[in-house]
Amino acid sequence: MEALLAPVVDFEGFARRVMSAHYKEATPEQRQRFAETFKWGLVRTYSLTLTDFTEGEVIVIPPDGPPRHPRRRNVKMEIHQGGEIYPVLYAMTQNADGGWRIGNIVIAGVNIGLTYRSQFKSVAADARYGGDLDQVIEAWVRFVSGEKADQEAAGSGAAERQEKGA
Repeated sequence: MEALLAPVVDFEGFARRVMSAHYKEATPEQRQRFAETFKWGLVRTYSLTLTDFTEGEVIVIPPDGPPRHPRRRNVKMEIHQGGEIYPVLYAMTQNADGGWRIGNIVIAGVNIGLTYRSQFKSVAADARYGGDLDQVIEAWVRFVSGEKADQEAAGSGAAERQEKGA
């Protein structure tokens, strides 16, 4: 899945926006570690989502007007499955060589970039890590790996739902 997504997803830019203000204070090594972890988590999430898509239809919605910015486009789609319609928006940016890459995804109104940014900010603010970005990134590694304590620290609530059998 990574080989398919790497040419079309701007993982580093996506990770930079997720880290937000913390990106500027991070060392190049910390940025790289977070970007790699972020890429792994996004590929994993996307892969798991695709395995749930068995029968259905994907419809690309034509643009409703000219773009506001020549190097940015929103690609709108609808995923039709099981009587449900899931709107998807890919925020695309054009790089220096003219290629287009995904910089963010909004699925059924959920902005993935903002959601991840909020989760990262929550982990970074956790007193257990004392503002140490290495510890924050390590906590994110555990978070995307699915460990309970860091899911709770990131505010996802997924661990609580798992415990209740939801």
